[in-house]
Amino acid sequence: MLNFRNTNLSLWPLALWPLVILLTGLILTGIAWRYASVASDEKSLAEFNLHARDASRNVQERIKVYFGVLNSAGSFFAGSNSVTRTEWSTYVDFLKPKKNYPGIDGLGVIRCIPDNQKKIFENAVRQEISHSPTGNADYAIYPPGVRETYYPVTYFWPPLSHINLMGLDHGAYPDGLKALEMARDSGMATVSRDLPYAKGSDRASPILFLYPIYRNELPSTTPDERRKAIWGFIYARINTDELFRNAIYPSILREIHFKAYDAGFSNQEISSLDKARLIYDTDQNDISHALNTPSEPRYRITQKVSVDGSTWLFYSASRPGGLIERRDNVPLLTLLIGSLLSISASFFTFARSCHQQLTHYHAYHDNLTDLPNRRLLQNRFQQALANAQRHETGMALLFLDLDNFKPVNDSLGHDMGDKVLKAVATCLASCLREGDTLSRIGGDEFVILLLNIAGAEEASAVAQKIISTISGLFPVEGCDINMGGSIGISIFPKDGSSFEELLKNADAAMYRAKKIGRNSFQFYT
Repeated sequence: MLNFRNTNLSLWPLALWPLVILLTGLILTGIAWRYASVASDEKSLAEFNLHARDASRNVQERIKVYFGVLNSAGSFFAGSNSVTRTEWSTYVDFLKPKKNYPGIDGLGVIRCIPDNQKKIFENAVRQEISHSPTGNADYAIYPPGVRETYYPVTYFWPPLSHINLMGLDHGAYPDGLKALEMARDSGMATVSRDLPYAKGSDRASPILFLYPIYRNELPSTTPDERRKAIWGFIYARINTDELFRNAIYPSILREIHFKAYDAGFSNQEISSLDKARLIYDTDQNDISHALNTPSEPRYRITQKVSVDGSTWLFYSASRPGGLIERRDNVPLLTLLIGSLLSISASFFTFARSCHQQLTHYHAYHDNLTDLPNRRLLQNRFQQALANAQRHETGMALLFLDLDNFKPVNDSLGHDMGDKVLKAVATCLASCLREGDTLSRIGGDEFVILLLNIAGAEEASAVAQKIISTISGLFPVEGCDINMGGSIGISIFPKDGSSFEELLKNADAAMYRAKKIGRNSFQFYT
């Protein structure tokens, strides 16, 4: 056991850096936790909004499909307003609405009957035997009462076992009459709810989609003409539970509590707690959610949707305990370890990136002079080749081999030779234009790529400038080195169209320059 009592050592200097590291780690952990919390909240909100929008869009798309069914049924009356009950039932059986369009309980026909024709109409329906030999002896318009116009159900198929819709006058009730009149005057489908009780029903009818039918022989362009020409309506009886359940994916309903309300035709503001206007509630028949202890949702949104004259409100709220609201309560120690691991991972990632970058750099550059090597020179040539072919410009390769370099290595050593090569590279770079490429391909050999030259004169001017710069006594660290160079030049496209061909021809021209006396340049052709 160490004893510091009889020493002059202080524990504070020894503990200083650990404390600094600990405080830094705690600060970084707190910052990381804060940013992670914000990011998690933003992601949860975005996911919630996405689910809410998807639910709303899916319901609206399903409603468009239902309107399409009504429009198709309306074309059934285009040829003639005289459609028998048998013809109607056959048509509906062909559509198979319950199978192909979940949510549609059935399709019906509502007639528009003036008061002075009520008795005649009822007798005609009772005597209609196209569907049954006994006719419809019990048919009567209900509820009773005298009205200027009646809107009774004439056909409905398939029949509902627990509700008798035949004869039900939808115009006897304010909401129903307003929906009918709106469809009649606009010539478009409308939506109605809170319609009257039907015989055999223990609750209000579900939503109805109404589509107007006009007499074929009368014009129906303006609202006034439509009021005079109205023959009746096709309507779809919609089971709201099936409508919403089939329109909204179960994966969405697991994350959000969805309600739909109908504001009616007045576009009035309604509260999400207005149960009288409730159309659908995901939890209404879901015991698993109903038994959960209610708590305030973190996210909620209301969306107003116009459904052909009627205003609906979609209320979506995140489910407490769902994936959207779930947040991990990570202990402080776990967060600290995570931060330290992140720092370590960042350090090793940085080191690896540096190593990869350095490896990549050395793969394309000369280790001694840091000039591009042959591989990088060839890549740049290929890029310049496409540009030269597109703009019809010239290029040239200058192959430079230093004269009298071998004696430098033999007499002064390889270290001095390397310094000479670096100094030569610096001088060569000063002779070139911006955009040209100077490369060292090995030993005392340099290759220069000249871009956008007008002809051989520009290449010869650069070559002459290089020879003038490196010729004669070349000072390197106090020593005067007698240097020179021989250059071979190949011109694109005259001397070749590929990198290998131009390089080979420039090399050949360089050897020809050496043979005629060194310290000069020669063109391949």
